[in-house]
Parts: sequence; C-alpha cells; structure tokens
Amino acid sequence: MTVKLACDCERVCVVDDIAEMNASVEHFVTRCELACMMQELIGSYIMMEEYFMRQMVVKVCYLVLGHSGTSSVHREP
Repeated sequence: MTVKLACDCERVCVVDDIAEMNASVEHFVTRCELACMMQELIGSYIMMEEYFMRQMVVKVCYLVLGHSGTSSVHREP
C-alpha cells in the first residue's frame, strides 16, 4: 500500500510539473515578439484578402450585368 501511494504521489508531481511547464511555454509563446508580429501580419493579410475579394465581386457583377446595367443572364421562369 505504501509503495502504491508513493507511486501515485510521483505521478501527480510529474503531471503537475508537466502542466506547469506547458503553462509557462504557452505563456512564452503567446507573449513573445514573434507571436505579435505574426498576428499583425495575419491582420494585414486578412485586410488585403477582403479588398481583393470585393474587387472580384465587382468584376463579376460588371461582367454579369454588362454595360447597360441589366442582367445578361437569361433565367427561365
């Protein structure tokens, strides 16, 4: 019984150490300058992606509606 209790205590200590180590690594990764730079880069990318997506929609609308402003796509009732 004593051996089992000692073994269980060692496992708990190891798990606590691993959890503490994971928390410190997570804190380091989320707070480091590289992570901040990556977030800024992703933000810029998303803004550019949105701009080009809007431009593609405008182009498609222009192609579908044509110059006259009426739809050139024929739909059946």
